[in-house]
Amino acid sequence: MARRRSAADLSYALVVGGLATVALLILMGPVVIVLLTSFTEGRSLKFPPPGFSTEWYQLLFDPVRSRQIHRAAGNSLYVAAVATGAAAVLGTLAAVGIARRGDRWARALDTLFMSPLILPGIAFGLAALMYFTLIGLRPSLDLIVLGHVVVIVPFVLRTTSASPPVYCGMPMRTGM
Repeated sequence: MARRRSAADLSYALVVGGLATVALLILMGPVVIVLLTSFTEGRSLKFPPPGFSTEWYQLLFDPVRSRQIHRAAGNSLYVAAVATGAAAVLGTLAAVGIARRGDRWARALDTLFMSPLILPGIAFGLAALMYFTLIGLRPSLDLIVLGHVVVIVPFVLRTTSASPPVYCGMPMRTGM
């Protein structure tokens, strides 16, 4: 026998559904607007659009005229790949090392690894840029990778240390 929905259930579903719809519109609205206006032939945003064109996408995929955009995208992919790999290795090693030791040194190291999360990312990036410039290092992709690794490692450490340790399918003893 099906349960009858009460007025409270229906009002709850309506409110939650309405809030979810508003949140989705707020998050996806600007993306949809930018995507739609990218197919206009004008150089500025006008409503209604003057016409349909793929000119901007042809320019984007032109290797000569969009060389800087392609280089920037390549740099971003390089930084993402190297920083993710390095952070995965370092964060996992740190999580295993901290999980095996339960003393105050392990807690101190955990706190040290989590300390980059205290600052917002933009403040950390600006502070790192100022520090590296102050000590005489020029901004480079390697320094950008290093900064990203420092920011990513706490997330890897926390998610890796939250899972139970397993070795070859068998739970590990942590009291060694």
